Amino acid sequence: MATKEAVLAERIAELEAELGRRDDALRELDEARSALMLREQQFRMIADNVREVLFLRDPVARRMLYVNPVFEELWQVTAEQLYEDPEAFLRAIVPEDRERVAGLFRVQHEEGGPLKSDYRIQVGAGPLRWMSARSFPVKDEAGRVRYVVGVAEDITDRKQREQSQEARLRLIVETAFEGILTLDAGSVVTFVNARMEQITGYRKEEMVGRPVADFLGPIDAATQPARLARRASGISEEFELAFIRKDGRPVETRLAASPIMEHGNFVGALAMVTDVTERNRNERRVRASLAEKEVLLREVHHRVKNNLQVVSSLLSLQANTVQDEPARIALDESRERIQSIALAHELLYRSDDLARIDFHAYLRELVKVLAAPFVRPEVSVELDLEAPVIELPIDVSVPCGLLVNELLTNALRHAFPSGSPGRVTISCLRRDTLCELSVSDDGVGIAPGVVSGQPRTLGLRLVNSLVRQLGGELEVVVERGSRFSVRFPLAGPMPSSHSQATP
Repeated sequence: MATKEAVLAERIAELEAELGRRDDALRELDEARSALMLREQQFRMIADNVREVLFLRDPVARRMLYVNPVFEELWQVTAEQLYEDPEAFLRAIVPEDRERVAGLFRVQHEEGGPLKSDYRIQVGAGPLRWMSARSFPVKDEAGRVRYVVGVAEDITDRKQREQSQEARLRLIVETAFEGILTLDAGSVVTFVNARMEQITGYRKEEMVGRPVADFLGPIDAATQPARLARRASGISEEFELAFIRKDGRPVETRLAASPIMEHGNFVGALAMVTDVTERNRNERRVRASLAEKEVLLREVHHRVKNNLQVVSSLLSLQANTVQDEPARIALDESRERIQSIALAHELLYRSDDLARIDFHAYLRELVKVLAAPFVRPEVSVELDLEAPVIELPIDVSVPCGLLVNELLTNALRHAFPSGSPGRVTISCLRRDTLCELSVSDDGVGIAPGVVSGQPRTLGLRLVNSLVRQLGGELEVVVERGSRFSVRFPLAGPMPSSHSQATP
């Protein structure tokens, strides 16, 4: 009897322990259920308040398991209707996008990867809306896709802004005064704007998809591969080439070409094309007209030089017939002045630049001409020329030549009496914005009072007049001979000038 009671007590204890374990399990189950319900409530609170569509889809059964209220708002279908009619999701997608989206769903089910796609929906006569969807598969232990969790965002406003911006850009491109041309990496035309159609005479459909060489002349077509290679190297440049219009006429253009790079890789080229046919034609006309005028101007200088030589010869003949010594000297001096002017026109006639003279060459020739009458065995006067290469305009060169004429001949006549030896130096040096022209000698020097006050001789009066014409200053130094220096600006008159010679 005691044994039975002990066994019964043991059995009761086991049952009580089992009941305790079951109570603990039920308590844990209730806690888990409560936690799950809490998480579900939290999820629904989040899902019901976000502005994106949230969905849970069974790709095997091809039905929706869950959608949030935003879906109902956009698709105009309740969740219950969608659960009963899963095709309602696809029917709202516009026909042009529907099959593509359905195909992406099938691929995701087969390959098990994430998915991103943009598509349009329209419910009845309602507005067209753009959606951007992202979905991710949930797989079982065997790696099979069991569910698909997705988010779809209404991007209609963003798309409208992009389309509006694209429309503005397209309007700018299509109404641009310059032609716009794009090529792919193989030099095939991928885009032309309306202006490019006008330049070439081809419609856009006739150009896109064809090699650009089809629209170029033979020479430019042959050099196109080299130009494209420079674009592929990242080089932008400007150059001219000739397109051949549809009617066979060449059109001269200037291109500003740049490479198109994507992620560091060369994918094509962009060119801004300007029709320069008329501009080049006008430039050729201007160049031809300038060439004609240059010929005429050169002929004018030649005739002026010839006429001055005639006058010089007449004065020489007249001087030979005059018995009065002062009159003969005056005629010779006038002839020398005319010779200096004639020499300037002769150099202009021979020069490539009809507006400026190589003053170094002019001085060299002028000194040679002026010194020739004074070269005699009994006279030992050396001439030094210090003049680097400098170009002066004709309206400066002629007064400078006349100054050298007056000062050099005066030194050769009066600085070395009785054939005494000596040296005369002629220099023309540039000092910043000034030019200094000087004639100096180591002879007897100018007598006191000759250059002070009002000049009495025609030569000095002419020197002062020429200095005023140049807008310069004259300085005369009498020390171990005489030195005449004229400083004048290379462009325009100086603010103040002194016309009289000063000792």
